[in-house]
Amino acid sequence: MDSLRTGKVGKALVEKVFRYLQREHVERYGNRMNTDNWILTAQTRKIARQRDGYQCGVYVCMYAMMISMECDIGDITEVEIQQMRRKIILSILQGNISIKW
Repeated sequence: MDSLRTGKVGKALVEKVFRYLQREHVERYGNRMNTDNWILTAQTRKIARQRDGYQCGVYVCMYAMMISMECDIGDITEVEIQQMRRKIILSILQGNISIKW
């Protein structure tokens, strides 16, 4: 998913993110994470479009939440992104990462 529409789409982007996660895991934990049961898929569908260059983390969190709840990520609105951003900021300030959706 590329909310900024940078042109990196499909399987190549998914594989790049996957390699990044693998490297991060080795760097942080000193071993390879078990990805034997992972299935990498690239989906090309309409998603909410990011309109700036600084809220990508909010979009990632919102996509992850929506996908985990089996919701359509194409329905995310700018208002919901702003609400999510506020919730994330508040949870950081309060030292509580558990956000109630």
